[in-house]
Amino acid sequence: MQRSNHSMETMRRTISRKGECMKNLMAEVAALLGVEIGEEFDIPQGVYNPHKITEEGVFDSNGKIKEHRMNRLLTGEWTIIKKPWKPKDGGRFYYVMKNGKIIETRFSDVDAIDHALLYSGNCFRTEQEAEANREAIMEKFGWGSRKGI
Repeated sequence: MQRSNHSMETMRRTISRKGECMKNLMAEVAALLGVEIGEEFDIPQGVYNPHKITEEGVFDSNGKIKEHRMNRLLTGEWTIIKKPWKPKDGGRFYYVMKNGKIIETRFSDVDAIDHALLYSGNCFRTEQEAEANREAIMEKFGWGSRKGI
């Protein structure tokens, strides 16, 4: 059944009570689903991947809003497959050194070492994420344990 443009627009508007606009909760909804606003992800049960959540809803790769997909994601009928994170060229990331120290640096698309860190799984968005994965990285590469660094 095709919805009219009027009903679609009504669904997209912020609900208001007593003249006050309610807060847009899409950032919180995205976080509940394990993604960030604007972050691309796949829905294995759907088509037109990748998708992303914006302040307006779920959009497919054609830029079309898909309300039914949000409903299926929220009810658990469908799932999100996150794409591996890759820092933007010049973007900050953190990695674990052989001695267990966490290093902050900037990603360069032309740097083979940065790509080696990325594809080996030793490239993190935050220092806390790198710290949480320190032991796993050190074990993965046979570097021993550095608990308490």
